[in-house]
Amino acid sequence: MIMAAPRAKQVAGSPPEQPTIEELRKRYGTDDDDELILRALVPEPDLKKMREAGPVKRDFPLLSSIELDQVQRLMRIAKSPVVQIRSETLSLDLRRPGT
Repeated sequence: MIMAAPRAKQVAGSPPEQPTIEELRKRYGTDDDDELILRALVPEPDLKKMREAGPVKRDFPLLSSIELDQVQRLMRIAKSPVVQIRSETLSLDLRRPGT
């Protein structure tokens, strides 16, 4: 392999460390493989922020805008089984159960 870049000899002379899994477990203080990968690849300040943020939110408010509030009101009064709303920034199809 030819390494013509100016730093080639420096890089070739200082290969990255190749610790064993046991050395990594000792270094990061965990036997959990997922935790070990996180600690080995993600800087500690970022892990701290991630943990402080808590679990990923899985529930989002469905009616969080004026437009969606209006759609909810429309669905309460509409007799049609399907409501379609289209605008430049929104495309919404609502169907009543069983349609």
